[in-house]
Amino acid sequence: MKFNESYTKYWKSSIKKSVDGTIIAGSQQVKEIVDFLQIGKKNSILDLGCSFGRMQQVLSNFGENIYGIDVDKFAVEKAKSYPYYQLKVGSAEETGFKKDLFDLVFCWAVFDVVNHHKGFYEINRILKSGGQILLTGKNDLYYSDDELAFKAEKNAYLKNFPNHFTDLRAVIKNIDTLGFKLERILLFPHRGSLGLLEYTDFEIGSDKIIESYEYLILCSKTHQP
Repeated sequence: MKFNESYTKYWKSSIKKSVDGTIIAGSQQVKEIVDFLQIGKKNSILDLGCSFGRMQQVLSNFGENIYGIDVDKFAVEKAKSYPYYQLKVGSAEETGFKKDLFDLVFCWAVFDVVNHHKGFYEINRILKSGGQILLTGKNDLYYSDDELAFKAEKNAYLKNFPNHFTDLRAVIKNIDTLGFKLERILLFPHRGSLGLLEYTDFEIGSDKIIESYEYLILCSKTHQP
């Protein structure tokens, strides 16, 4: 599957009304979560995987200079209708930005298609010391009774969608090696929970099995790995 004009048009229509009726989290959910996490105003924010720019306006409430990057040239052209400080074509694994540039990297509904290992290293490289990363993704262990999740992922698989599910245990275990400190983990138990802002605050250090469909993690950069 390719991320191109066709996909961007499909995604733009899907966030208005999903096939299974679930609410796709958008700017309102982002605002409430960022407020809840008490993320202070930043000088520079990267909208990583900005697509056609749907998050620019809400991010501008929390930062002065909003940068955007996406792998699809068509999406980047569409994003130019929003007042980004800078837009470019590139990937999460190789952004092309200079090191130590950003105070916050915002990666919303994008990490599922990113090589996690390379993505974490690149994000670390472009973050300032103490800078933060807020990202959402899909957990590799969701509830067996979550039929909507099963159907959605089955259809994605049949369409060759390149999902990279996250082993949250591995992230927790190795996050220090990647140069980060975990600050928060929010778990959204079922498909649709993120859009409804139904979540639990996972206790970092807990030995509990992590079951959820989606997650949000907030990390801060501690060192260059």
